[in-house]
Amino acid sequence: MAKELERLIADGIDPADTAVLVRSVRNEGQLVATALEERGIPYRLVGGAGFFERAEVRDLLAWLRLLSDPWDGRAVVRALMRPPIELGPVDLAR
Repeated sequence: MAKELERLIADGIDPADTAVLVRSVRNEGQLVATALEERGIPYRLVGGAGFFERAEVRDLLAWLRLLSDPWDGRAVVRALMRPPIELGPVDLAR
């Protein structure tokens, strides 16, 4: 995986446009981080609770909660206040 990322970066892909998903940050994540460090590839390791604090993850979870329960008020507010819909407070109140 690190070798393939190295090749993509050499071909002009921005490292910020790549992602590697692993099952466990503690186990596989550390192996991936070591392989990336050895090749000088910049990375950011996000896992555990930090992953679920990311805005895009929370947005996705709100939409999924909304699909399963259309009456979930918190999910409605989060889904409608964040992109791509971007309704303002006045529109949301209507």
